[in-house]
Amino acid sequence: MKNARDRHDVRTPLRYVIFALTLALLFAISGCAKKSLPSYGDPVPRADTATLDTRDAQAAWDAKDYARSEMLYMHLLDHGTLSPDEKKTALYRLGRSAVEIQHPHIALDALDQLSRLDPASRKTWEWHSIFADALLSQGKRGAAQDHLRALTDNTSYTWELRTKAAVALALQQWQARDFDDSLRELDSFYAAAPEPVEQSQAGLERQLAEALHELATPTLNGLEQVTPAERRFAFPYSVLQLEKARRLAADSASWPRAWNLFTELNRDGQFADKNLVARSMAPFMENRAKSTGGVALALPLSGPYSEIGWKIVRGAGVAQWKILMAGGQMDIRTVNTESPDWMDQIKALPKGYSVVGGPLRTAKFKQLEKSGMLANRPFFSFLPSLGSATEGEDAWRFFPSQKDQLRVLLNLAVDNLDMHSLGVLYPDEKYGARLSELFSQAAADRLAHVAGSTSYPPGQPTKWGKSVRNFLAQARSDSGAQRLQAVFLPDSWETARQLVPQLFYYDEDRLLILGPSLWAQGLEHDKNIEARYFRLAVFPSAWWPENPSAPAQTLRTELEQDASGRADLWTAIGYDFIRLAERLGQMEEPSATDVNRALQGAQEMDWSMAPLEWTYDGKASQQLFLFRPTEDGYRPIDPELLSRRILRIRALHDKREVLRRQAEIDDLQKALDKKPSDKTLKQRVQALKIQLESRLEEMSSAQ
Repeated sequence: MKNARDRHDVRTPLRYVIFALTLALLFAISGCAKKSLPSYGDPVPRADTATLDTRDAQAAWDAKDYARSEMLYMHLLDHGTLSPDEKKTALYRLGRSAVEIQHPHIALDALDQLSRLDPASRKTWEWHSIFADALLSQGKRGAAQDHLRALTDNTSYTWELRTKAAVALALQQWQARDFDDSLRELDSFYAAAPEPVEQSQAGLERQLAEALHELATPTLNGLEQVTPAERRFAFPYSVLQLEKARRLAADSASWPRAWNLFTELNRDGQFADKNLVARSMAPFMENRAKSTGGVALALPLSGPYSEIGWKIVRGAGVAQWKILMAGGQMDIRTVNTESPDWMDQIKALPKGYSVVGGPLRTAKFKQLEKSGMLANRPFFSFLPSLGSATEGEDAWRFFPSQKDQLRVLLNLAVDNLDMHSLGVLYPDEKYGARLSELFSQAAADRLAHVAGSTSYPPGQPTKWGKSVRNFLAQARSDSGAQRLQAVFLPDSWETARQLVPQLFYYDEDRLLILGPSLWAQGLEHDKNIEARYFRLAVFPSAWWPENPSAPAQTLRTELEQDASGRADLWTAIGYDFIRLAERLGQMEEPSATDVNRALQGAQEMDWSMAPLEWTYDGKASQQLFLFRPTEDGYRPIDPELLSRRILRIRALHDKREVLRRQAEIDDLQKALDKKPSDKTLKQRVQALKIQLESRLEEMSSAQ
């Protein structure tokens, strides 16, 4: 402040000049027929001038008429009779008024006088706020921000002052579109809150929430664009989301979206001030109704598929209960797709039930498609494919596709393990042929070669040995110098546990066995797994029984406490679908574009199953987990351990092969020693030696 004090002596005469000119202008204007400044009333005796100016100055200040406030407080300070406390108030208000009308030098002069009158004023936020704003008004943005940053770091100041400085610094940075650095600084400041930490952090949350009321909407939108999806419920992003909800709530048309965001923040927001969301909601609750309506589930609740249908319902019930306990609203209506009038029930759903989960069976989905009802509201089918319907336009998928399975398998085999010679051994029926075709296409897209593709008769295990022998012969002849590395078996676990040992019978234990998601269902009930045949086997699944994610743990715990059975893929589908539907919010007759846009934000949540995500045009994909069969079920794979296991098994196989060929050569050599003139034996021995040398060279180069 030495510079500010030095300037005081130079600027003081100028202050009188400004005041005189202002008064002259006021008197000149007041004499005109058309007045632009209000009249001060009738003249009063000189003895009452100070009282009148104090009252007028107060009125100008309260009305935020900063030009008049500056003029009158300047007059009071120069001509009035003020007590020390009144003079301090006048200097504060003169400084703030001057800043507001872009007179930074007058503001700095007022602060200089205030510092000399009351040195303790330098410990107040009001003093520092005027000083920083005056620097900013002078175009010294960097100096202003450095001053505020120094305040936030100075632990000799109160936490309240430091929080105000931190928020003021952020606001200045945001005006300059410096979003990333400002948010990081706020986050670090919040993390360094002093004891009691929760109370200190709550104070910062309140300061920021209040300051955001005045933030320009484009700036708030810019901050939302840089908000990491995984941190939207953590400070400072949680407070930004709260301000977004508050602004949505101001408009009745967007109240449903506001309500959903408020309840989401109330449930998931990581606030130190536990009542901040409720206080933000309170002003709107009298004039707004809670969001009504809900979600419909179209499921088989009777007949052969009812067990699956009821599992989905149980998972949905857990999600509904958690939403209600957090203060949200969620109604669920179930429609039994096995009832003769199920289509009529779907058609009769109130408009508030804007999203439908299901159906579960392809035939039922085709009925909906044929009826034209897919156009009435968004349907999220629990099917791997929508058939002839256009995904993202006619309906949406809430289930892993066959391509999802192949993608994760080929990610492992081709991308991670560098395998490019693959094979397919599939059942001779529609499902197997379709998956074989898809696998070959997906492998070709990755520049991998399908060296062999052989079918076997389903349900006839006595004929599978011949199919396996033919498959290996075809693959070995077609792969050339490159050894067959992996084989895809698109069939049930029951089939795989009988088919894979056939590969071992024909001395092929080196292949990476790629199975479908079907294996998970069989492995849950198989207690007699011959694990030695499946040391190199992997398969994908959308459900991980030991998934450590918070939603998966919640689902498992709630089902166990209610004695509702174990969590599995179907309960997870119901649980996650309701949670996604809540995030989508109420949509009045949405277009496909509306749904796809809403999905972009709604999908950014923690999942109890493998995460689903949708492209901007509504195409779903699921990031499936990869598992390996074990004696007690299945476990997640470790790609690095799997790679080492493959190399070890290959090395052991090669060693056995060398020993076997060497033993064969030794036996033939003994026979040749007895019959040295036998040309056939001699040629055979020479051929085997050449093969052995070639194999040894191949093994050496592979190492």
